[in-house]
Amino acid sequence: MDFIKLDLEGNEIKTLRGASTVKTQDGPAIVMEFGLNSGNEGLYGETCQSFIKLMQQMNYAIYAPWGEPAEAMVLAGYPFWYLFAFPKGRQCAGLLELLKSCFEEASAEVAK
Repeated sequence: MDFIKLDLEGNEIKTLRGASTVKTQDGPAIVMEFGLNSGNEGLYGETCQSFIKLMQQMNYAIYAPWGEPAEAMVLAGYPFWYLFAFPKGRQCAGLLELLKSCFEEASAEVAK
């Protein structure tokens, strides 16, 4: 598996916890809707800090759609609905470049 998209109405983190075989064997890129913030942690039964810790344990780096590392943004109040997660390492660098390129192309089209 190369890619996973998660839009599970607040259950994204629980799903990531349960998908350990897929994550460790395949190391797919992940795009997820992400609505968790410090104001609604009780609603989701998760915390922003526990999400960051989970991604670190999985050896994944998280990014905003424009390619900026998103760990600090998640802790401070993430301003966008989607997060991208890539396994750390050589594969991550290539996927991050692709993400930046796609975001720049989409932004240019919107600006026309």
